Amino acid sequence: MAKIYLKMDDITTIIHQAQSDVNVAITLGAAVYYGYIDVDADDLLEVYYRLWKWKKRLAEKCPENLTLLLKNYDEAFKNHKKDVELFFQSKEKTERLVSSTADKMIKTHEDAPTPPESKQAQPNAAKPQEPHRPEPQGFYLVFDNRLPPS
Repeated sequence: MAKIYLKMDDITTIIHQAQSDVNVAITLGAAVYYGYIDVDADDLLEVYYRLWKWKKRLAEKCPENLTLLLKNYDEAFKNHKKDVELFFQSKEKTERLVSSTADKMIKTHEDAPTPPESKQAQPNAAKPQEPHRPEPQGFYLVFDNRLPPS
């Protein structure tokens, strides 16, 4: 069996994707469970948690392969139910706290008064900067077609 060794950032990215795509969660969960991807204990619990969240979210529309995979995880963690339960409770509490904080920040930002615009230009005012463009995600080739300085 060939194993895949991922860097910490890679597994974190895949786990993040598993939050928004049930198929990614199932694929990741199966790869980890069957030993194709090596993860540490924290990431293993995180994968289990993501699968459990999807089952809870989808309820009656839960795919059969997710249900079967979770039965395997439940069996694997049967001697550690209390630890898993505490981890899940901690994750849910943290997610609620983060969501609540984000909602408050958005509301505060929406309620903040807009500063009045200056009617006269400041003589030594700095030029407005271009908006920050985030780095592109993924793999891109960038070609610079400017001529070198002469």
